[in-house]
Amino acid sequence: MFRIIAATAVLLAPGLALAQDPVNDAGEAAGRAVHDVCLTMFDGQPSDAARLGTLAQAQNLTAAGTGWRVPSGGGSTVTIDWMAENNVCQVTVTGPAGSGLDLLPAMTDIGWTSVQSNVQSSPDMAVDVWTGQPQGVSSPLYVVANKWTSSEEPDGGKRLVIVVVRAQ
Repeated sequence: MFRIIAATAVLLAPGLALAQDPVNDAGEAAGRAVHDVCLTMFDGQPSDAARLGTLAQAQNLTAAGTGWRVPSGGGSTVTIDWMAENNVCQVTVTGPAGSGLDLLPAMTDIGWTSVQSNVQSSPDMAVDVWTGQPQGVSSPLYVVANKWTSSEEPDGGKRLVIVVVRAQ
């Protein structure tokens, strides 16, 4: 329960610095990534990889491949990428089973409207979808969480992929 409350508090408190001490929970780190970086990508200014880099650097994040690493603990890794071909901000959580999943129940508590929950998208994945238009965002958004549901080990330990995209 504490983790859900912590994730909720993170998403409600604008301006928190992502690169403070690493959080002990991938859900909290993913929540910070969505709130402090991804939502800002949809504030009406140009959205591209360069802008994501500017926002990530302002949060003191570390470059990681084509994206940025968000400090997290517990053996998990959280990264943020801009996917130009689809104009989406993507947050990926890798790590032990269950990594990041505690963020998902908190989404409706912080004002996102659930569109669907636990829809099987493949034998190994299920999808949750929310919609909303947070303050400062220029148009309604969808938040889509693809979560690993299989008992089999996923490729690279990927447990959760969250994408934020304009609802058009």
